[in-house]
Amino acid sequence: MDDRQPGQRCVDLVADHRNGQRHRHLTFTLTVTNNGPSSAAAVSVADLLPNGYTYVSDNGAGAYVSGTGVWTIGNLANGASTSLLITATVNATGTYANTATVTSTTTDPTPGNNTSTSTPTPAASADLAIVKGVSNANPNVGDSVTFTLTVTNNGPSAATSVSVTDLLPAGYTYVSDDSAGAYVPGTGAWTIGNLANGASVALNIVVTVNAAGPYANTATVTSATNDPTPGNNTSTSTPGPVPTADLAIVKGVSNANPVVGTNVVFTLTVTNNGPSPAAAVSVADLLPNGYTYVSDNGAGAYVSGTGVWTIGNLANGANASLQITATVNATGTYLNTATVSSTTNDPTPSNNTGTATTTPVASADLIMAKSVDNATPTVGTNVVFTLTVTNNGPSASAGVSVADLLPNGYTYVSDNGAGAYVSGTGVWTIGNLANGASTSLQITATVNATGTYLNSATATSTTNDPTTTNNTGTATTTPVASADLVMAKSVDNATPTVGTNVVFTLTVTNNGPSASAGVSVADLLPSGYTYVSDNGAGAYVSGTGVWTIGNLANGASTSLQITATVNATGTYANTATVTSTTNDPTTTNNTGPRQIWSWPSRWTTRLRRWAPTWCSP
Repeated sequence: MDDRQPGQRCVDLVADHRNGQRHRHLTFTLTVTNNGPSSAAAVSVADLLPNGYTYVSDNGAGAYVSGTGVWTIGNLANGASTSLLITATVNATGTYANTATVTSTTTDPTPGNNTSTSTPTPAASADLAIVKGVSNANPNVGDSVTFTLTVTNNGPSAATSVSVTDLLPAGYTYVSDDSAGAYVPGTGAWTIGNLANGASVALNIVVTVNAAGPYANTATVTSATNDPTPGNNTSTSTPGPVPTADLAIVKGVSNANPVVGTNVVFTLTVTNNGPSPAAAVSVADLLPNGYTYVSDNGAGAYVSGTGVWTIGNLANGANASLQITATVNATGTYLNTATVSSTTNDPTPSNNTGTATTTPVASADLIMAKSVDNATPTVGTNVVFTLTVTNNGPSASAGVSVADLLPNGYTYVSDNGAGAYVSGTGVWTIGNLANGASTSLQITATVNATGTYLNSATATSTTNDPTTTNNTGTATTTPVASADLVMAKSVDNATPTVGTNVVFTLTVTNNGPSASAGVSVADLLPSGYTYVSDNGAGAYVSGTGVWTIGNLANGASTSLQITATVNATGTYANTATVTSTTNDPTTTNNTGPRQIWSWPSRWTTRLRRWAPTWCSP
């Protein structure tokens, strides 16, 4: 002070604060100066911090007692100064006027400068902290997760105009939040407003995890109130999504009711419904024993022995197909199941299996074989037809029967069917015939002279037959005609007088059963007769004795009368033999002899009364 007097003590109290921000430390600087002219004894300062501050420290080396606010200086020489630095925290509320008063046992002529007051005007300060968490640190792609944002005001002041910026990155799709409109997903702004000291507020944001990122989700809190610790104003949550691919398989079959032994085509279609690509995709489809593998269009990707179809990677939204051709077996399991799998997580395993089943129609390839024991039988003799039915499968055959009504070229005699064959209808009832089995029937028949000789037998069944072209068997004969010609010969007078005429009557009868062709009779008159005439109209040649008849129908007869003169001497036995180009089963009746006895004319009168005559037919 400029107006100092001798022996006057002066205390110059100065408060020095670096800033007035709340929740920051400030330092009060107290400086006591002795303006003299005497030394001052027992100097002390009273500076008890008001409730607007919290004591932190001082540099008084124990001379200042914060609890009482007394700074003990002791003696202070004329013209000397001493200082004290008190560090305090500015509280959010309280009295901020800080007064220091110096006293001494030495008289102070000017007490008006013994007191000094410093009154900072603190600025509000709120330490906002944000913490961001996620409900699942390793979610499956496509799953929903919840980000929880918690903002806390660590004070010491209330925070005004608080807001958070949390714009979701591309790795997520917004679903919902619980802010009642305070959060705008399009901008990522969450408007909180004022937040009291010590208060917290939370926001839950539900999102879907996308197949591709980024996934680091950062939220930053700001306020119109000064924040002394901005390092905790940002929080980041970075889940590690697990790729997920919803694989679905559909299996179909080209024919739900195939015939046993035919082929069906199974079509397997695998679709990746995403959202991620699927890695190491494979399908297990080992054909059940109801089918036999034939081929596939997998170019080696499908191994029939293991049933594994290796697809590999399958992009989101992509599909792959395989066609497997198989033969339907007669028996076995027909439910065919295919299951798709991948090293990528599948959120919906319920669609990973596809099935296709068939209800096969039984099929049995019946083969009818027919043979005859003699292809060129003689008419009137018996032949044996052998009918053999074989089931080449693949199924058993039910309701098997054979139709073999003998044609009119044959007459039924017998069979070995024990009643299974009915000759009147020609039906041979077999019944069931196992796969690979055979059965036979023998029918004995007489070959008729005329008629149809082609004998057909056709096998049928109530079971489907895939190859009907072999269901009919035929056997035909080329019968050899057979005609039993009978030669009868008579004479009108068995005891003629020499020199008179006799008439020989030759009768040829065809007892069949065939017509007889090239029929002729050899009847050359012996030396006991001299040819006179015949009624053959040229058919008989006396010089050769041949009577040419030609064809003679079954059952027909024809006759020839030859008139001859009985000679006095010679052979009188007259024989006629009939022949034909047609087989004759009974040649013993083909010759008709007729012998008569005659006497020379000179003996005729004398001996007539007693001479015997005989005739050998």
